[in-house]
Amino acid sequence: MKKKIVILIISIAIVFVFIEMFFSILFLVQENLNNWQEDSNVYVFDPLLGWRGNSNISKYIRNFEKKFKVDSDSFGFRENSNNVLFNNKKIFIFGDSFVWGVGVDNDKTISAFLERMTNYEVKNYGMIGYGTDQEYLLLRSINDNSNVIIIMFYINDLRDIDNDNINNPYPCKPKFIVKSDSLFLTNYPVGVKKNNTEIKNKFVDIRNLGWKYHVSNLLKKMLYKSAIYRIIISYLQYTSFGKWLYKKNLMEIPEFMTPEWDLANKEQIKYPLIIFDFLVSKIKKESEKRNAQLLFFIIPHEFQYQKSLKDKMLKLNKLYGYENNIDETMDMVSKILEMKSVKYIYPIKKFEDEDNKAPLTFRFDKHLNERGNKLVADLILKEITE
Repeated sequence: MKKKIVILIISIAIVFVFIEMFFSILFLVQENLNNWQEDSNVYVFDPLLGWRGNSNISKYIRNFEKKFKVDSDSFGFRENSNNVLFNNKKIFIFGDSFVWGVGVDNDKTISAFLERMTNYEVKNYGMIGYGTDQEYLLLRSINDNSNVIIIMFYINDLRDIDNDNINNPYPCKPKFIVKSDSLFLTNYPVGVKKNNTEIKNKFVDIRNLGWKYHVSNLLKKMLYKSAIYRIIISYLQYTSFGKWLYKKNLMEIPEFMTPEWDLANKEQIKYPLIIFDFLVSKIKKESEKRNAQLLFFIIPHEFQYQKSLKDKMLKLNKLYGYENNIDETMDMVSKILEMKSVKYIYPIKKFEDEDNKAPLTFRFDKHLNERGNKLVADLILKEITE
């Protein structure tokens, strides 16, 4: 009997070790593939914008979910890879990675779909990580004119507007500030990072938090080295037991409550919204100077229309009292556009209806997939042809 128990325990231990090894390798592969931006050479330094697309590249890129083909023109922007006879009209689309097209081939981006639908020449001026400020600077630097100018807005643009990235791991960029009731551009030409000592001084000193904190923190670090523990926690964080673990410092802050997801913090968005207000006026003036129709497209956040994520937000609110304020923030963005008499599309209901039929985003990455990009192109087409 004892021998059988020992064999059972050893068998369970061996199975546990193999499962742990499998998921550890899987997470390592995922982490490496998620760093494709740094390894793929798709962008280069730019003294005005911080970075821009690398010119004349043609390569396949693989992230954790998809392998996709990227071709860029002589200016570093993605081509549409269409065989279309243009009708002498042009559309410029500005935006971040949603417009650039993370996870899709050149002919499956928003601009490529729209080009085939209209026979207009549609220029994809999207770039990974751009905010509305960089999009305005890019628009102002383009000598060519267009019939329609489209600005794609996603909620993290407010975070981008408020940062020059000097004190964080991302590439440095210019930053607008309000000075004497007007916009003033700082960190231009784009500078370099501050040294590590200056950055470290901003971190919280944890030396005086007590021995219980240090013991639990050490145990938490040990537990989080286990892939199995991290998988279990990904489910427990939405339960009362997960809340208990969090209070005992044995679980990290729930993933959607971390700063990178907390995009609509009421205190942090006040100033970026002021900058955004100024930028909308600048973009409108630039569009009028070019005699171009201006359209903003507000991309709904996946928390607003994907049922599984909406359910998770409700659980976080019930357990931790967490509010993401995304709806309120998007409403404030909409009101700014309305006050400026700027046309915009904000299709939450349409996104929700279509996502219920089939996902509009990739499962993990949450960028729009081919179906999502086509939906956006359809909505833009309807707006500009009415």
